[in-house]
Amino acid sequence: MNNERGVAKIYIIILLVSAFVFFGLSSIPLLSNTLISFQLVGDENIFIPVDSEYIDYGYIATFNGKKYDNVEVNGEVDTEKIGTYEIDYTLTFFSYKRILTRTITVVDGTAPTIELSGDEYIYLEVGKSYEEAGYLALDNIDGDLTDSVKVDGEVDTSNPGVYEINYSVKDSSDNITKITRTIEIITVNPLTMSVQDFNLDYYFKDVTLEPDENTYDFLKDTILVGDSNTTYLYRHGQYLPASQIWGKNGLNVSQINSSTFTTFGNGATVTFEQAMANQHPKYLILNVGITCVEFFNADKFKSELRLFIDNMNKNHSDVKLLITALFPIHQGSYNASTQKKINEFNYYIGEICEEYKIPFINFAQTVKGSDGLADRNLFECYEQINCGFHLNEKGKKKYVDYLKHLNFEKEM
Repeated sequence: MNNERGVAKIYIIILLVSAFVFFGLSSIPLLSNTLISFQLVGDENIFIPVDSEYIDYGYIATFNGKKYDNVEVNGEVDTEKIGTYEIDYTLTFFSYKRILTRTITVVDGTAPTIELSGDEYIYLEVGKSYEEAGYLALDNIDGDLTDSVKVDGEVDTSNPGVYEINYSVKDSSDNITKITRTIEIITVNPLTMSVQDFNLDYYFKDVTLEPDENTYDFLKDTILVGDSNTTYLYRHGQYLPASQIWGKNGLNVSQINSSTFTTFGNGATVTFEQAMANQHPKYLILNVGITCVEFFNADKFKSELRLFIDNMNKNHSDVKLLITALFPIHQGSYNASTQKKINEFNYYIGEICEEYKIPFINFAQTVKGSDGLADRNLFECYEQINCGFHLNEKGKKKYVDYLKHLNFEKEM
């Protein structure tokens, strides 16, 4: 059987050769397409990453079932350079030529990298400033792309919450990288703050009065009631007229509720209800008194302050109540450690003002030094037992001016 097949192949070849002789070379293409097999090994279109190795898998060429080697390969691929390259495979059989082409596209499929300086997740206390730590963007082809990074997002450090800063960069091949830094603004209970760090700047914002550029006339229709830091506004310098001052040394909110004090306009010693009946101001600024810190615990203090407010709401609802924070102290009649409790009580004042929608005057924060105690440039000693917690001339002027720039009618 095999011998018969061999004889048949020889017979076909003899016929082909005879055809070439008889019909001429013009018949070669037709016959070649019949006898020649020529194809690429692998895909005709190939995509490879830049800087990778290109391996050409070549071709398969046969004539009448046998390997045919008269094929010329032309073309180069530069894998270090992005672009499109062609490899041509040309098979020649007498006048017959057949060309196969493989297209190789060297691509940059690698996205740039963005490396954040600092942490990707940051916890920041409310009120602290957020500073961008920076970043570095690099690309395998384009190199340093740091200047091309787009940064989107904002951080409101005055409001607790989670914020995102988004960074993105695109290289010349349109590969994009995105990365996110998360900043969580957390509240820190002021009661746990150190004396030096204590502040209420980002608390009770809805009720805290902030001075502005306007000078208001509210103060002339106002009575101030409190301890010596209130009465000294008249008794030591007459920064306010006597008719606007109620109080006595050591007066605190509990005594206002249940005892007597002086109304300096007429020199009378009266109860709070008698004072209100006599003058009935449009506005009343309460200083709860530093002796609260000496004699009361937190619960007692809050109870007495609420009692006073409830009485105002019940019997004097037409009078606008404002409450000022306790002034700071430095070493003197009080030990500096007392400032810790003053801070605590000021927090409670703000908390209760927020509860009742009462304007809160936090002048105290503006007269502190860097150590969290009273600024010695604004406080003085009048006598040995009254030292380190009274505003001096400069401090009293600052306080009155501060009050003049507050909008007592701010909507709560």
